[in-house]
Amino acid sequence: MEPPTDAHALAAVPTAGERRYANHLRVAFNRLEFLLDFAQAYDGSEEAAHARLVSAPAHVKQFVGLMQGCIADYEARYGAIALNAPGQAGEPG
Repeated sequence: MEPPTDAHALAAVPTAGERRYANHLRVAFNRLEFLLDFAQAYDGSEEAAHARLVSAPAHVKQFVGLMQGCIADYEARYGAIALNAPGQAGEPG
């Protein structure tokens, strides 16, 4: 699955509705579905989950493949992503 071009991705983003920042993700699953809880957590405080996505395992696997392609494109353009670098994982940049 090819990641969308920047123009396509921007055109597909709805202009209405609430948008929230998430720097924490909890994942659970059972035989039929994956549950992804997106949250905000700062300075050791309790995370505040604000969105849950529920999806079939096949769709999650497609999502992972899409994200791997997008990460590869990002790193080709901007350089390698360092885990726990300033500006990531809730740390100031």
